[in-house]
Amino acid sequence: MNGSTLQIIPEQSPDTVNFEFTTLPADHAEFAKKKWVYASLPAWNVKDSARVKVFFSKYALNHSGPTYSQHEPNWYYYWKQTNAAVLLPQHYGHPRCTPRTAGLYPPGDIRFYICDAAAGSAPDNCGSPDPVDGIDLFAVTERHEGQHRTDWWNFWPAPIGYIQSADMDPPDPNAGPDWPPVGDWVPDYLEGTLQYPLFRSTAQDSNGDGHFDFDDLGYDAECPWIIGHADTADWSNPGHQY
Repeated sequence: MNGSTLQIIPEQSPDTVNFEFTTLPADHAEFAKKKWVYASLPAWNVKDSARVKVFFSKYALNHSGPTYSQHEPNWYYYWKQTNAAVLLPQHYGHPRCTPRTAGLYPPGDIRFYICDAAAGSAPDNCGSPDPVDGIDLFAVTERHEGQHRTDWWNFWPAPIGYIQSADMDPPDPNAGPDWPPVGDWVPDYLEGTLQYPLFRSTAQDSNGDGHFDFDDLGYDAECPWIIGHADTADWSNPGHQY
């Protein structure tokens, strides 16, 4: 594999040999190229070959990406090169990441953030009883947090930014801990228009689903993703092809 170092490690058993790439390539596409392995015993006039797939250890940090990405685990570094990712400024990790946080967008930030939980499993937010996991969870998290970043900069563009007086939805009695104390981060003048007909400027949670209106836009962005759409690009171990 281009950019990799191959080690051949014989085991104690005489019929087993391990092939291990200790430094992985920078390009995710290298994993899509099936490799041929050849073995021969000339003294016995015996030879054979097999075509194999190569996978990366999901949580290791042995990819050979640029210096700035060396702290990124393999799953994030390689999945970011697939159709599961969105082409928006982003970063791996944030001080606010928790074991249950797949991703987050701090209002006004130039980028969104992906956390370790995005590589795990979580309930589906689009009606399926089955959980979303692995590269699919990464994909919906990318779309959710990417939508937040896009909406924020559309609603509150620089240099003025957020204006509280333009977002005066009264506090919701069922507000969660991450909700804004006042407002829903959607400008009042847009709520109830043709663009956002279901939003109301008199409610943080216009549809009563337990998410304030700005957060609804993130959840809505998840559902167009087709579960399994990136499976053929997932070369992680464990993963959707392994």
